[in-house]
Amino acid sequence: MAWLLLGARIGLIGVERLLLKALGRGASAAAATFLFFALGAAALTPWGLAQPLAPPARAAAVMSGLVFSVAFLFYLRSLALDELSRVAPLGGLADVFTLALAAALDAAPVGAAQALGTLLILGGVAALEGAGWRGLMGLARRRSGVYMVAYAALLAAERLIDQRGGAGAPPVAYTWTMFTTVTAALAAWLTARGGWGATVALLRRRPLPALGSAATNVGSYAALVALLDEFPVTVLEPVTSLSLLVSAYLGRAVYGERLRGRILPALAVAAGSALVLWR
Repeated sequence: MAWLLLGARIGLIGVERLLLKALGRGASAAAATFLFFALGAAALTPWGLAQPLAPPARAAAVMSGLVFSVAFLFYLRSLALDELSRVAPLGGLADVFTLALAAALDAAPVGAAQALGTLLILGGVAALEGAGWRGLMGLARRRSGVYMVAYAALLAAERLIDQRGGAGAPPVAYTWTMFTTVTAALAAWLTARGGWGATVALLRRRPLPALGSAATNVGSYAALVALLDEFPVTVLEPVTSLSLLVSAYLGRAVYGERLRGRILPALAVAAGSALVLWR
């Protein structure tokens, strides 16, 4: 059962990227992000209210939500601008940024496995452009690449907040609080910028991507909660990176994106994540 849930999580995250790309193409990133989190928060509300959070955990969840609301805007914009199989692996840099933050703030040791993992992630991303390290720099300079690198850096900060403030907290309540924080922050942004009309229009125009992405988000999270008792996070995160392959194949099937030469780099990113997180 645990392996089935793990496979479901990998598949759901792979499909989620495709749905987010469909939702965000040519649309306001704030409107698309609001729909993604608001619908997910609504689905989790009964369970979120049933599990109260201690004040320190609630404060961490709110801070995490504020950071992640900005991070996800970058993420969604990147997916909307470029091919899934090209920019999605750049998100693997979050593991490198996480390692760097842990080393800087907690004096966490960086061993040979972490160094090799970093090289595999960077090498895998560089191979996506087919021009080695020059290709990596070229990808990082593209707007889509800049957005994904910004997302990875902010995601690493959000992970650190979760590790320090969310440890031992009820996971559903913590996630619901984070989701509602993102929703509230983006609601304030949309109100200030007069973006509600575009948000409602986006929901009417693309109801299936909006509802589908929110459903995959809740489903992948539910699978994660169930799997935390079966596998350590240091196993779950790298294995979940295999969702990059699902996204690559779906990008090929739906959008006609190039697939050749991008499978091995995606596997290299997944292997690199495993080494970076190795403890």
